[in-house]
Amino acid sequence: MMNNARRAATVLAAFALTAGAFAAPAQAAPGSGKTPVPAGDVSTLSLGDCPSEYACLWPLNNFEGRRWQGRNANSTLPSYIDNNSWSSFNNGVNCTVHFWEGPGYTGVAFNEIIGSRRADLRQNSRPGGGSWADVISSMNWC
Repeated sequence: MMNNARRAATVLAAFALTAGAFAAPAQAAPGSGKTPVPAGDVSTLSLGDCPSEYACLWPLNNFEGRRWQGRNANSTLPSYIDNNSWSSFNNGVNCTVHFWEGPGYTGVAFNEIIGSRRADLRQNSRPGGGSWADVISSMNWC
């Protein structure tokens, strides 16, 4: 009787693992060409790689992809991250970082206090509508 119960438990466990392998993949944002990273796959190393005294942006949610880091005022961002960020982290030590919609600190600013992190900027609303994903073009401090 115990052997039958163990076999049944093993079969059920195998079935559960197999069913999970066929789960629907994360949906890409319409028109972005990006595939979101599932929340369970967040790499603490990615976030931890943002050096002290820097603000960091990532092109994917959950701090994934090629990280950009800025320590001083940056009136423009490199092309790979300009209007292409889905995660942010203020690992500064002195003050708030301001991520701006436009180059040269123009438009509306998204403010991140020291230690603040946003795993998915698509979930942070901008004044006037839309999210902060894929719109940051410059950053400065305090």
